[in-house]
Amino acid sequence: MPIKNTFAFIKNNLLLRTSIKNASQVIVRFILAFLNIKILAYFIGPSGLAIIGQFQNYLQLGANIGSGGINKGIIKLLADDKEHKSEVISTGIIITGFITLIVSIITFIFSNSISVLLFDKLDYTVLIKSSSIYLFSTSLLNLYLAIFNGLQKLNLFIKTNLITFISAFLSTSLSVYFWGLHGVIWGVLLSNIFAATWATFLIKKHYPINEMTASKITVLKLTKFSLMTLVSGIISPLLIIIIRKLIIANTSMDAAGIWEGINRISSNYISLITMSFSYYFLPRFSSLKNNSQIKKELKQTYLIFIPILVAGAIALYLLRDIIISLLFTEAFQPISQIIHWQLLGDIFKILAWIFAILLIAKEKVKTYIFTELLSFGTQIVLAFYMLPRFGIEGSTLYYFLSNLIYFLILLLIIYYKLLRPDNKKAL
Repeated sequence: MPIKNTFAFIKNNLLLRTSIKNASQVIVRFILAFLNIKILAYFIGPSGLAIIGQFQNYLQLGANIGSGGINKGIIKLLADDKEHKSEVISTGIIITGFITLIVSIITFIFSNSISVLLFDKLDYTVLIKSSSIYLFSTSLLNLYLAIFNGLQKLNLFIKTNLITFISAFLSTSLSVYFWGLHGVIWGVLLSNIFAATWATFLIKKHYPINEMTASKITVLKLTKFSLMTLVSGIISPLLIIIIRKLIIANTSMDAAGIWEGINRISSNYISLITMSFSYYFLPRFSSLKNNSQIKKELKQTYLIFIPILVAGAIALYLLRDIIISLLFTEAFQPISQIIHWQLLGDIFKILAWIFAILLIAKEKVKTYIFTELLSFGTQIVLAFYMLPRFGIEGSTLYYFLSNLIYFLILLLIIYYKLLRPDNKKAL
């Protein structure tokens, strides 16, 4: 394709145009994430990385519950109706603050039990009690990012994400260097405070709210999304916590650290793609009013995504030994033997993610929750079956098979509801 035609194609393609604008934060996050992996791997090793992963997934679980699952609803409401933005923003802040307060109190009261459940010891009780710092700052930060997304304020969205990534990298890297494993956990707890403060300033500056009130109508609208995103927000980190404990029980803490290393490669590879496009999809799918528009958007999306995913997975596999040596230490070398299943699983996970976003955008609550619970159950069953039989390789083999099944289920659902030639009913 001639250069002139290429530029014209990008200019006329909203998906690519938005993604290119969003590239700065994606690249910065990608670089900082891999630097962070290297620093953690060097200073705390596989077992330490497993502990950090367990703690971060617990924090993610708490923050997701604290958000009330309303953030995707905030994006959709603001994208659809900008006239009532103050009402939506104030309602979101009140809901998030109230639920996070409840989660923080429960966490404080049951900190001993949580420490035992996560780590089989009481050594982390004080850190868990202190996690309310993270829960409040992260829940508010995620809400503010949803607000910027819904209002299509790409520059504010990018700046806030950049500050989040940089502050998180500095806090965790410096803390692990000076204070080791416990230091990096404190660094994680404090990492989002500065970014949340910055985002609060931007909200007050650009969208001043004279009166903080919760609209009953807005609350009811957000409840639809709350059910969908809460299920996903709880299942995802909870599943990883369970799988990690299974790996430790069936193999060792070091094996769990190796699996954590694979997960970090995988999550950053996935984020490189999904962060490039996440700003685009939910508002875009929400705005599409008929099946022909949705079909066209899906076709365009998959024509772009599939070559990128396949090429990325092949490149990562061929360069796996170089990547492992750059990011980790010699102790993480077993990653090379089992990463192929993970990369195959990543392809189907991202392809399924597009369908899941479509279900959220079209408020298909029951269908979305059913597929999420089915995916959770499938992964648990496969993990319980494969880990004792295949050891550490089972941790990536179950991931590939479960994401393949999840994608096929969503494909059948979307086809039945949307893509069948004889289907006249709108999704």
